Amino acid sequence: SGVSTSSSLVDAAGWVDVDRHSLQSTSHSNVFALGDCCNAPNTKTAAAVMAQVPVVVHNLCKLIRHPPSDSPVALNGHYNGYGSCPLLVSKHRVILAEFGYDGRILETFSRTSGRFPMSFIGQDGPLQQRIFAWMKRYLFPFVYWHLYPKGLWFGTYAIFKPDVTKDSTAL
Repeated sequence: SGVSTSSSLVDAAGWVDVDRHSLQSTSHSNVFALGDCCNAPNTKTAAAVMAQVPVVVHNLCKLIRHPPSDSPVALNGHYNGYGSCPLLVSKHRVILAEFGYDGRILETFSRTSGRFPMSFIGQDGPLQQRIFAWMKRYLFPFVYWHLYPKGLWFGTYAIFKPDVTKDSTAL
């Protein structure tokens, strides 16, 4: 993880010890961690980081706006453990495995529980697998290199800034 295991910031395995929902350090209230260095029990993927960043930004801004006092600041930015892995099933077909904490399925494109307007695409079928393959090959790299670094992409919310103050157990 890159942090000394003798540091009070990390757990016994060397990961920065954070609250799994606020991503705030359990030992230092002015420290937040996300991505590969924290011990949140989620997948370590770019999709997870894209879901974590708005939560950390929200909680950090809230902490900065409230001057230090004896009472802790109640952080309401909430990360649900979202992660996604595009799985190549053939040369031009991909399925998206999307999930949250405790194995909860969080499908962006599901016709029943997905996020509008992506829910119109659906999750299953050869057409969807080809759409996801196109996304993996063309859209995701473009987003990763051109939109996300500029703060113009919010994961499953695309270009729309998410409300991270609610526990979104479903997309």
